[in-house]
Amino acid sequence: NGGAFSVPSKCAKLIFPPLDLEAKLPTQELSITDVHGNVWEFRHVYRGNPKRHMFTHNWSQFVDKKKLVGGDSLVFMKNSAGEIYVGIRRVKKFATPAVLQKNELVVIEAVKLADNNEAFEVVYYPTIGDGDNFVVDANVVEDAMKINW
Repeated sequence: NGGAFSVPSKCAKLIFPPLDLEAKLPTQELSITDVHGNVWEFRHVYRGNPKRHMFTHNWSQFVDKKKLVGGDSLVFMKNSAGEIYVGIRRVKKFATPAVLQKNELVVIEAVKLADNNEAFEVVYYPTIGDGDNFVVDANVVEDAMKINW
């Protein structure tokens, strides 16, 4: 942890408002909302040798509160209004055979409901399995939100 988080440069440039890199100490305060609606205030700085984007202020509290461990990944998102969100993709843990068998029954039930044009609920646990196929393009979600279901 060390009290700071090194933000990948590509992420910083795509998601965060631009820093004035010509300033003596390029710094900005960022309000980032987690997936539970909690707002986190981070200080985004550009410093070090070699220079890199970093979060300093409140980073340790975020790590402690979210119980981050080595291998966890942060997923930063920005909506069309420019609001920034953060989610956590936990390091993979392997499910036990009993959990897998229960999941199979739930999937079978969902298929039956879908076949009958009935509603069903999807609960996604990013710590189990490979979530790469669960990501939906933002435009698809925004278009779906416009439909009066």
